[in-house]
Amino acid sequence: MRVDGSNTATCDLGSGFDAAECAWLHALRLPESGLEPARGNAVAERRDAALFGMNVFYDARFSATADVRCATCHDPEYAFTGRRSRFEALLPRSSPTLLDAMGSRWLFWDGRADSGWAQALGPFENAKEMGSNRLNIAHRVYANYRAQYEGLFGPLPPLDGIPASGGQPPRFPADGRPGDAAWASMAPADRKAVDTVFVNVGKAIEAFERRVVTGPSPFDAFLDGDRDAVAEEAKAGARIFFRSGCARCHGGPRLTDGAFHNLGVPDADPQSAMGRQRGIELLLADEFNAAGPHFDGPPPSDFPPKTSGQDLGAFRTPSLRNVGVTAPYGHTGQYNTLEDIVDFHLQGGGRARTDLVGTVDPLLEPVRLQGADRAALVAFLRALTGSGPAVPWDTWPSR
Repeated sequence: MRVDGSNTATCDLGSGFDAAECAWLHALRLPESGLEPARGNAVAERRDAALFGMNVFYDARFSATADVRCATCHDPEYAFTGRRSRFEALLPRSSPTLLDAMGSRWLFWDGRADSGWAQALGPFENAKEMGSNRLNIAHRVYANYRAQYEGLFGPLPPLDGIPASGGQPPRFPADGRPGDAAWASMAPADRKAVDTVFVNVGKAIEAFERRVVTGPSPFDAFLDGDRDAVAEEAKAGARIFFRSGCARCHGGPRLTDGAFHNLGVPDADPQSAMGRQRGIELLLADEFNAAGPHFDGPPPSDFPPKTSGQDLGAFRTPSLRNVGVTAPYGHTGQYNTLEDIVDFHLQGGGRARTDLVGTVDPLLEPVRLQGADRAALVAFLRALTGSGPAVPWDTWPSR
């Protein structure tokens, strides 16, 4: 496919944009209302919940080894992404940025979580990440954040090691999760109480992550009338982006369709490579999904998600806001630079691979660009970097 010129029509943005390009550009503007309401989280907009969640997010004591924290893979010094050496040591997938992540309908690359708080719980009990368990998490809250927690959610259960009776094991063992003998030894009401504490920690983390949002970018300033906010190269890059078909999947304020597409990105892990197909299986089996007892309010109308024959090997379309500072790219983090991932898309993805899982989405077509046009497209993408989150959500908490 070649990038051809288009008939121009009057556009208030100038720079030779035609009517379709003009409409697409205007749709990129950030909404004044901010993020959509949280799903299933009654404390998502409370500042005290966000402050509690922020403390947990940065506290390595919630991991089994006391040296892994949420910020290990979502470091504010790296635009809330993870350094390659860290995520490669833990997981087969890269750590997507948390910047504006709570605007996503489905979380994780494969969409296996349907709320921000459900996503936040997964790493705690994943042996390849924090390697902890919900009983340990509850004890940590009791020992270190009792006042903050109880100010939000009410009294904690008596997580102080009191024996059940007559020399029996503690009523609340130090460690345990579903499937463990220690967990099975607990009374059902006590297991439910620990589940509630665990879920509330996730809801507080989501309240924090909803504040990890970026402000307008130079390209937003251009859209709002400052014609000198970006160079002519970036404006040309926006036209090239649209005419190359990139806008089929990248549009709206977050420059994403929120859907799942198979690009043919190499993935050596057979389970991971299944993408959205496996993600839906995990979501439906998750005790913390929208159909579960911990979801505040009724399940959303789009739950359970619809399945498709194109789910195999498909991964969530990332937002392109801040894409210039959130390397590496692709769900495996295989592409180190913005130019690398642009070239992968321009070649039509990985459709030529002999080990391809599923079928590359037909929306991704090969595009031939000259060097100057490729450079302009990259300049446009770099002009999408916004200002950082507001204080105090922009960096590590003061102790």
